[in-house]
Amino acid sequence: MAAEHQGMIRVALASDGSPDALEAAAFIAERLAPSAISCTVLTVVERNWKIGDAGDGSPVDAEQAWAIPAARRTALRLNGIPVTIRILHGDAVREVLRELRNHPSDLLVVGHRGAHGVGGRVMGSVSQALVHYAPVPVLVIPPAPAAAAPGPTART
Repeated sequence: MAAEHQGMIRVALASDGSPDALEAAAFIAERLAPSAISCTVLTVVERNWKIGDAGDGSPVDAEQAWAIPAARRTALRLNGIPVTIRILHGDAVREVLRELRNHPSDLLVVGHRGAHGVGGRVMGSVSQALVHYAPVPVLVIPPAPAAAAPGPTART
């Protein structure tokens, strides 16, 4: 049985704000007992990553422009669950594993593929590495089924 922290199961959710990560957050909120868990949203920014400029030539920090909004979007999907957000800097796999060692969780939840995932049926490289190296069980949430394409309309 998983270790409990103050009567709560500690769930870490690695999220980059991608649709698969939001699907993982929705899974936690809808399928796990919200009153029995606490969740830490882990969002990783590559070191010194800048996004464009502020219009005056100064760089826009990725943490402010991308990571914080992505983590907040994820946290909003965890309605009713106590949430802590941690923004980490560096390699995604390395930083999530370090976080799990420094702040133990009972379960790690990840989406099937992240924002930079390539189309196809294989699991994303971050998810795959976390499954192999995480010191806790890892739950990989598959993508939501695509909406069925409208078929031909029957005529009478």
